[in-house]
Amino acid sequence: MAPSEAVLLARWPRIVRELMTRTNQFPKRFRFTLSQRIDDLSLSIMGNLVDATYSRSRRKMALEEVNLGLEKLRLLLRIAFLTSSKS
Repeated sequence: MAPSEAVLLARWPRIVRELMTRTNQFPKRFRFTLSQRIDDLSLSIMGNLVDATYSRSRRKMALEEVNLGLEKLRLLLRIAFLTSSKS
């Protein structure tokens, strides 16, 4: 494993912690839907990053799953931003 391969894996837990801190502050009506999905996706992405970093045979598939997870997370964060700005 090259040092550059583990950079995202090393930084992602801070992103997860920040996301969870912010989703914990969501209004009650979003906390168990939007908030839970954001938290679950961010943790799933971390698991896929571990797979991509430490498994040569699953690397390509794991990175594709990371990419898909990031796209889903971006969409959920946009929705969260739009709903918070309307409240």
